[in-house]
Amino acid sequence: MEDRHDRVIVHIDLDCFYAQVEMNKKPELRDKPMGVQQKNIVVTCNYPARARGVGKCMYITEAREICPELVLVNGEDLAEYRRVSTAVYSSLCETGSPVERLGMDENWLDITKIIQVRRREQNMTDISLSGKVCGELECEECECIDNLKIGSVIAQELRMMLKDKHNLSSSAGIAHNKVLAKLVGGVNKPDDQTVIAPGSALLLLKHDLRVTSIPGVGRKTGELLSAAGIENLEQLRAAPVEDVEAVGISRVQADVIKGLSWGRDNSEVKMSGRPASLGLEDRFLGIYTKEECAEKLRWLLGRLLLLLAEDGRKPTTIKITVRDYYKDKLVKKFHKESRQTKVSPRLFQFENGSIKPDSETSLVDQFLVLLGKMIDYSDSFHITLLGIAVTDFVDQVEKKGSIKNFFISPKKDGIPQSVPTELSKPKKNLFSDDSEERAQKRKQSSEEDFSKKSKVEIMVKDTNANLLVNPGPGEPKPVPSTSAPISCSTCPPEYDPEVWKNLPEDLKQELIRNTYTTDKVLMGKGSKISTESKSKPNCSKLSPEYKSKLNGSNLSPESRSDPNSSKLSPESRSEPNSSKLSPESISKPMLEIPVCPKGLDPEVFAQLPEDIRKELLSDSASAVKPKKTTPQTKSSKNAKKGSATKSKEKNSILNYFNRS
Repeated sequence: MEDRHDRVIVHIDLDCFYAQVEMNKKPELRDKPMGVQQKNIVVTCNYPARARGVGKCMYITEAREICPELVLVNGEDLAEYRRVSTAVYSSLCETGSPVERLGMDENWLDITKIIQVRRREQNMTDISLSGKVCGELECEECECIDNLKIGSVIAQELRMMLKDKHNLSSSAGIAHNKVLAKLVGGVNKPDDQTVIAPGSALLLLKHDLRVTSIPGVGRKTGELLSAAGIENLEQLRAAPVEDVEAVGISRVQADVIKGLSWGRDNSEVKMSGRPASLGLEDRFLGIYTKEECAEKLRWLLGRLLLLLAEDGRKPTTIKITVRDYYKDKLVKKFHKESRQTKVSPRLFQFENGSIKPDSETSLVDQFLVLLGKMIDYSDSFHITLLGIAVTDFVDQVEKKGSIKNFFISPKKDGIPQSVPTELSKPKKNLFSDDSEERAQKRKQSSEEDFSKKSKVEIMVKDTNANLLVNPGPGEPKPVPSTSAPISCSTCPPEYDPEVWKNLPEDLKQELIRNTYTTDKVLMGKGSKISTESKSKPNCSKLSPEYKSKLNGSNLSPESRSDPNSSKLSPESRSEPNSSKLSPESISKPMLEIPVCPKGLDPEVFAQLPEDIRKELLSDSASAVKPKKTTPQTKSSKNAKKGSATKSKEKNSILNYFNRS
């Protein structure tokens, strides 16, 4: 198993976390020996109490004998501890580095990228070390020591930030991998930090340590290794991989465990998401009846619902765990059983912080059914532990079709979704990448320049004849031939004034542009007005000034008197694709009114490319052109007509633009 030295991992451990949270609420307890009580056990205590001999997970009677002045605080409600733990995790995420949670009071950070940025942007010829060192700070294989020194400075800054922001002291370990960072962080507790070089790993992993002392090797794995005669690290290092694999451990896991025994760990620091399950349990002297079980389950469910209300998600699976004293004696110590089942997430609809009474009753009944699969209510039992949990969360149903989806980004500013929303925009601090900040500013500047350039100035120009489009009644006024952009203060008559007033300026420009570009202005010589354009529905009217320019054209008197008339002279009808104009008018730029076949949307047709419009016009013309037919029987005539119509409808491009 090769060992990588190119990373710097920091492990931050909050000192006596539960006790610090309680001391922040009651500062007068800070200098007194104080312990956090859960049932009849002191789960943790502050350092004045530890100096008097009180330890973690000590029975209260024993702790009071050792330290009679010990002050005990009830810590069975974990809600406040969870909130503080989440706040600490959020603050560490502001660095932009991957953060992996380990319980409520421990976090790993991979600060390799932060170190690369500092080395690139700062002249670090003389790098000082912050904190203490475990062993010799040297490496014969590579130049990783400078990175570890910079990492010690960053770790000190992180610890000071937690102290200033949350009033929590912490200890830190700095190493090139996760296992050494965690182990070395506890060497100089409390409120201190330690760096270890790769070559000093065996100073922490001594040969006589038990295998379960390695982070990542739990109790069950330790029992499997013990079955193979492997109790300590010296035996684990000497054991062949095949022997470790023979006790039921996979080959991959066996390689990892043996690597950990030498201080080698290539596992990545993975961003921690929201917890996959929420649950709690209670230990007691004994429960002997079904009614007592129901009462305890209601109490546990009430506390669990508080956690669910804060989390905001809805579970689809409930789980119950039980320990029966009678079975515990027969099987093995601390034997637990559990069962789970699917439930409807609608049972967890919260109103004013609580669910409906019927839903609560239904959940308790389902927990009792699951419990009845592990114990017999009609027989004697002695329950000493009950725990409930929920898992398989789903997002709230409203998110599926809610309009909020149009304004919520799944990933914002590079921060993963699992990170709380207040971190979506990291603050500028010592851990930020200045080069990324400058790149962001350049990107913003380029977007602003592009936005300015993309604002279209809508103008109708006529350099030769000053021809203008004369709007009809109810239509917006034509845009003057100036170099200034269109004024968007006046709302076009077809839009709601209140909506128009609240639209962005660039959107107003685009709407006005779409209004005026339905009539295309051509500025080249030889422009023509096709005869079909006279039959275009909703086309713009021509100004009297423009009508006078058409006196020399070969249109009929009716067409000249009425620009919207479809009556043309006999000559123009014989040439449907052209209109003969006078030499005077040919040299003038003229207005082409796009032809829209019957049954199509004029606005869509006006924006199509010219070749597509020609194809649509030809299809439309052939569709209405009369065909010579020979006498046929009525049935055969209708059959041919039907097949031709179907074939035409199938292949015609008109089908893609037909309103129906």
